[in-house]
Amino acid sequence: MEKGKRLKTVDGEILLPEAMIQLIQSFLTGKEAARTTLLSKSWYNAWLTRPMLDFDQVNFTNSDPKSSETMFAEFATKSMTRYRDSNLKIESLRLRCTRGNANELLANKLIVNAMKMGSTDVNLEMSSPTLVLP
Repeated sequence: MEKGKRLKTVDGEILLPEAMIQLIQSFLTGKEAARTTLLSKSWYNAWLTRPMLDFDQVNFTNSDPKSSETMFAEFATKSMTRYRDSNLKIESLRLRCTRGNANELLANKLIVNAMKMGSTDVNLEMSSPTLVLP
């Protein structure tokens, strides 16, 4: 920041440039970055357009593994569609999910779309599904 420059404030809230908010969010997990949306509308807007996507199936756990897999796939697909429709650039994609035909197809689709939108950094982690005993 240049000497003598002051941060803009509105009603006591410090206004940061969107790129700076996105940089801060990039150091957080996807779930932690999502929590920052509660800070203000500018943090929410920055999160919606951040160029570093982080999809982690663990954030969609519930008692029914199939339901959580579906919720995860819907969220990731809707997010990617929003980015494509808004012509937003994606710099990086981090995708963590369990192995399985549906997730492997989803991963392929997300990675191809991210690369078409400019991503040069893709991180894919697939783990074996955990067994749920009755």
